[in-house]
Amino acid sequence: MRESSWIGNFGKFAVLLLSLIWPLGSATAQQCPSSPVNNPQMCKNLWQAIGLPESNKDERACQHTFVCHKGYLVRHNNETKTPDWVIERLTRETVEALNRRPHKNFVPETAVPESGQAIDRDYLRSGYARGHQAASADFAFDTPWMEDTFFFSNSVPQVGGRFNSSIWSQFEKRVRQIATERGEIYVITGPIYQDPENKEIVIPVEQNRCGNEIVLPALVRKHICGGKKGSGPNMQCDDGVAIPAGLFKIIMDVPGNRVNAYVLPNRDHLSSKQRGSSTDRYLNSWRVSVLNVEDHSGYDFFPQLERHSRGLLEEGCPATMIR
Repeated sequence: MRESSWIGNFGKFAVLLLSLIWPLGSATAQQCPSSPVNNPQMCKNLWQAIGLPESNKDERACQHTFVCHKGYLVRHNNETKTPDWVIERLTRETVEALNRRPHKNFVPETAVPESGQAIDRDYLRSGYARGHQAASADFAFDTPWMEDTFFFSNSVPQVGGRFNSSIWSQFEKRVRQIATERGEIYVITGPIYQDPENKEIVIPVEQNRCGNEIVLPALVRKHICGGKKGSGPNMQCDDGVAIPAGLFKIIMDVPGNRVNAYVLPNRDHLSSKQRGSSTDRYLNSWRVSVLNVEDHSGYDFFPQLERHSRGLLEEGCPATMIR
């Protein structure tokens, strides 16, 4: 009687143990990357002054991989096959130069698990551009640094002609101008993904200290993948590269104790002539508080800062650095 009871209890214990470790099976099978470039301490000069963003949601083992690059740090999401965020430390020296954008194609990021890598075929005939998060021109002082931005871990699917190569490109240029004027800034860029219920994402005016209502329309497609011959831009897939509903960018001037945050929908944007406003005025219509970005990105920013000053920075809407 005692023996059968012991066996029964052991069996229950074994089942419980397996239930605890089984969810990690697929993650451990792919062996979480652990090379020096996966250790953010190896590039702490890029983020030490502001701290690493901290996740405020549940995460699975090996779901994310840090990758240190020459001028930026990526926290890559191996399920969406895109970055969750990218941190850059931009200085007057890095952005002020005449080197032109290199003729280079995006390549897979081998520092993340193969199952989490986006590849060029995913973007082919998808209707979406390969959207830099850390812009190549941010490192115009050095061609190898510019080339180092052409990894898919630094890219998300962006609407092309009227977003990626228009207002987003103009936004990146304004950020470089701020770096020139202030000498040093930190920039955090990343995607905001579709509402789980497939509804549009709305930041109401009353919840945004900057006084703007932000609407990210619901997406018809959530992923791009494959690029198979004959496939069109509406090809559906569940395990491809996730399409963001919008993009955020946070600009931090540490000595000036000022931060600006923006959220732009990933859609066509009117040209300056069509919208009847300047680029700067249009960009300022997408300003939000850092708290708004935290609510919709799943990350808390600036953990390195003292709590009181951090709260003031995140909840407020300081004067814009884009003039």
